[in-house]
Amino acid sequence: MSLAPARRLAVVAAGALAAISIAACSPVLTHNPYGASDGIRVSWEDGAPIRGENVLLLAAEEGGDARVVGGLTNGTGEDVEIQVGFADGDASTITVPASSTVLLDGSRTSDLVLPNVPGAPGSTVAMTFSTPSQGVVTLQVPVLDGTLDEYRDLVP
Repeated sequence: MSLAPARRLAVVAAGALAAISIAACSPVLTHNPYGASDGIRVSWEDGAPIRGENVLLLAAEEGGDARVVGGLTNGTGEDVEIQVGFADGDASTITVPASSTVLLDGSRTSDLVLPNVPGAPGSTVAMTFSTPSQGVVTLQVPVLDGTLDEYRDLVP
C-alpha cells in the first residue's frame, strides 16, 4: 500500500521538473525593448539619449496628409532638432527641449503633419528620423486611419 503514495510523489516531482525545464528554455522577452502599442520605437542605438515611442502615422488615404503621432524624448542637456519625413520625400523639423519629451498629439504646440503619405492605412511606410548628433535612421512606420476611436479625431 505504501507504493501508491511513492508513485504519486514521483509523478508530481517529474511534472514539476518538466515544467521548470520548459520554462528555463523560454526566452525572456521583457528584457528586450519593444513597441508595446500600435506604433514603433525609434532608436538610433541601444541606450541612446534621443528616442521615439509609439510613433505611427494617421491618414485617411494614400497620397493625402498624414499626422505623425507618438512621443519624442531628448535625454541630453541641450535642445535637439529632429527631422522627420518620408524616406523619399520632404522632412519637417521638430525641436525637443533638453531633458524632456514632446508628445506629438495633434495639439497646436506639437502637431506634425506630412504631405503625400506613400502608403494606405493598414500598410507601413519608410520614414527617416535624423539628428545632428545621432545621424539618420530609417524605419518602417505603420499607417492607421480613424477606425479606432482614440485616433478618429486626429486623422487629417
